[in-house]
Amino acid sequence: MTEDNTDKCSRCGQIVCIGQWPWCPHDWLRAQDAIHFDPVVYHVNAEGVIRFPGSVDAPVPPGFEKRELRTVGEVRHFQQRINAAENAKIRQHVEAECAWLEQVEAAHRSDLYQAMQHMTPAGRAFAHLAMAIHNARRPRSADAGFYIEPFEFDASNREAYRDAQTQWRSTKR
Repeated sequence: MTEDNTDKCSRCGQIVCIGQWPWCPHDWLRAQDAIHFDPVVYHVNAEGVIRFPGSVDAPVPPGFEKRELRTVGEVRHFQQRINAAENAKIRQHVEAECAWLEQVEAAHRSDLYQAMQHMTPAGRAFAHLAMAIHNARRPRSADAGFYIEPFEFDASNREAYRDAQTQWRSTKR
């Protein structure tokens, strides 16, 4: 755990890094990592299907493998990977839906234009308005928004987990 910003101790001559006591002896302020949390556990099978168990010690279903995310960096990378895959699925679905809409419109718009030849000016204006509203309502791609809740919200904006395992009681209000 060496740092770029280092100084030598004037008493013992030892290099003192950020995170060490400035007085002799120069032990580390914390011997372990700064953030402690239980690992995020998920189960994955050979096809890449991911399941999140209800608790860390839940049994692994047949055909699945248990995986753990132990650092914040691993959690962030996992979230990005899942979001990228889900966003690609959403884009693919939206593109297929838009292609289907264009095909249906091509088949029916010519019939509508033929019928508009025999409409009154108010009827033609209404048909043009209806087409404009329909064209404005195209399917749009969206963000999947996958996240692991404890890393995005603090305890103030989520319900406490209460059961026999945690032995937490609800607060009186």
